[in-house]
Amino acid sequence: MVNIAVIAAAGKGTRLIPATKEQPKEMLPIISQGVIKPVLHLIVEQLYTSGISKLFVITGRDKRAVVDHFTQNYELMDGLSNKSDIKNMLQEFYDFLNKINISYINQPRPEGFGAAVQLAENYISSSDSFLLTSGDSIVFSLKDGHSTDFIKRLTETHKKYDADATLAFFKAKDVSKYGVIVGEESDDIINVSKVVEKPKEPISSLAIVGKYVFKPVIFHALKKIGFGIGQEKQLTDAIQWLVEKGFKVVAIPLKEDEVYLDIGNPQTYIEALVTTALFDPLLNSITVQKFNELNTFYKKSGGSSD
Repeated sequence: MVNIAVIAAAGKGTRLIPATKEQPKEMLPIISQGVIKPVLHLIVEQLYTSGISKLFVITGRDKRAVVDHFTQNYELMDGLSNKSDIKNMLQEFYDFLNKINISYINQPRPEGFGAAVQLAENYISSSDSFLLTSGDSIVFSLKDGHSTDFIKRLTETHKKYDADATLAFFKAKDVSKYGVIVGEESDDIINVSKVVEKPKEPISSLAIVGKYVFKPVIFHALKKIGFGIGQEKQLTDAIQWLVEKGFKVVAIPLKEDEVYLDIGNPQTYIEALVTTALFDPLLNSITVQKFNELNTFYKKSGGSSD
């Protein structure tokens, strides 16, 4: 059973400035069950509800807001004495915090996703598989909202096939901004034969989701590779090293109702915010109705919806 997760949350978020000038991009809000929550908050909830409660969050020097968010603030609680509904919601969050174990690992210099992951080596037992996730992306179900089904499928596949690395993928029209995989289908998985980060020429349409399960051998692979695209240590290069050395690397597809939401730039952040609002189980009927009202008003005022 996988019960440890590493969350890489040390990125600068420069593409989202000025919103991220003082606020980490992982703390930007989206929607969940009718409530506005930071993306990282939702990731932690998904991990916990799927059975993972020991978390290592890799942060940078400008990420104090991340630590503060997951720290109980009773001064704030005391100031909500006349707002019982909000106070109850906050108390539920504090009760949740008591059930999880969050530790923080500082990344002093941004040198890539792979370099961030490498910092977790001293915190992971040599016999434990662990889940790795970026701190600015989620898998969202258009039917169920922030379902934990995806994470469970990922960890169960890792165990079923005794894989050294288990990935997830979705079909993308433009793969130039993703890592991509090539492989052979077998049952409900793909046996991965090649992994490339942001290929200049598309070698497949299978884009990697920023969620993985690894055996600790990934740390050995990260030591063996150099710096890749952008003069950063790329996790995909380490996975390719595993493939070339004969380790078992498998990948599962997202379901038809699942979408990968990455808030790394303004366009994808807006897509994540709108998607989670329109398809949230508790909000969708309200937001769709309001959208239709606004669209009708816009047309009457002389605008065009095209």
